[in-house]
Amino acid sequence: MECSSNPDSALNLARFAYNVNRKGLAETNYLNNRAIKSYYFSMLNKARAQLRREIAKAAGKTIKVREDADFTTTVMGGLPIGVVIDNYTGAKPWRQHTFNGAGPGDCDPPEDQEIEYHILDRAGYYAEWIHSKMSAQDETDIEHECVMYISQRGEL
Repeated sequence: MECSSNPDSALNLARFAYNVNRKGLAETNYLNNRAIKSYYFSMLNKARAQLRREIAKAAGKTIKVREDADFTTTVMGGLPIGVVIDNYTGAKPWRQHTFNGAGPGDCDPPEDQEIEYHILDRAGYYAEWIHSKMSAQDETDIEHECVMYISQRGEL
């Protein structure tokens, strides 16, 4: 793992926040103040999680990130999943160019719609294993639901 002498680096800021909250918790344990103790436990857990993320990032490891799904649905006979739409490009019809001298070869062919999405499990984490076990019908159903979701939001 790479160490940084920069006091404003993300890793050093995470270390500092962790140590501040750890000392704050130690002081509230000494004073036996339950309300402040609860606050410092919460802040210590958040600082510990941030420090773990920064250490993993510095070590070059991939980090699991929780996401919010655009919509939820079920696949494979009732398994609940979340769907996040990454990119959507609507279908484009055939188009003939109308400049002087344009002929039948001067046209743009029709293009199908393209939908890019990824699947989340119930906890909100990326779930490649679900996508690998889905049938072609499940994928078609999800693409149809993506189009319905986008049309309801008025982005079509």
